[in-house]
Amino acid sequence: MHFNHIASFFKTKFPNHHIVSHVLGKHGYSLNSSYIQRNTWKTNAPPALVYDIFKEFKKKCAAEENKDWMGNLEQGSPGWIAMQKPPQ
Repeated sequence: MHFNHIASFFKTKFPNHHIVSHVLGKHGYSLNSSYIQRNTWKTNAPPALVYDIFKEFKKKCAAEENKDWMGNLEQGSPGWIAMQKPPQ
């Protein structure tokens, strides 16, 4: 998974590798860096869980910056639709 692509999808920066690794580990999954491309990670976690991590990270960052976490997503865009779904 390329974190830059997922972050772009949700219009946010990507969380620190250690944060993602810790959360995935708590759910019984692993995260390893790819030697082929920078910011590309290999994981056995389902994509929905990775998306949920990015969604929660976006919400947390917006709260810390006192911003609307949906403000930079165009209504009806794929990222906006994904943000509407409850965590899995």
